[in-house]
This record gives sequence, structure tokens and C-alpha cells, in this order.
Amino acid sequence: METIEKIDVRDYYSCLTKKEKSKLLEYLMVKYGYNYTTIRVKLTGVRARLKRNEELDVQEAINNESIWRR
Repeated sequence: METIEKIDVRDYYSCLTKKEKSKLLEYLMVKYGYNYTTIRVKLTGVRARLKRNEELDVQEAINNESIWRR
């Protein structure tokens, strides 16, 4: 079974450049069907929080960043 390193996805997202954020959001929209605005707001943590399954999906995307950073 693959282990996933636990990092704060909001901290990770805040450290990305604008271009990287765009690529990550596009990847999350295509792979998981998330709405662009909703997931962006949840990743900034301003008005909403990520649900557990969303956080796991983002965590998986972070661990597979070589796929969406192309």
C-alpha cells in the first residue's frame, strides 16, 4: 500500500506561483470534476474548508505533481 506524506495543502497551494496554481486547479477539475471557483476558494481557506475526501484528492495530486506540472 502506498503511503501519502501528510502536508498542509493550503500552505502548499499558497507557495505555488500563479501558473502552477492554474495547472493544479485544472488537473483537479479534469481528474476529480471539481468546480474551479469552489476548489480555489477552499484551497485558500478564506471562506470554506476542504472536505476530507477533497483534501485526500489534493494530497494525491501534490504527491503526483510531475503529472500536472507538465
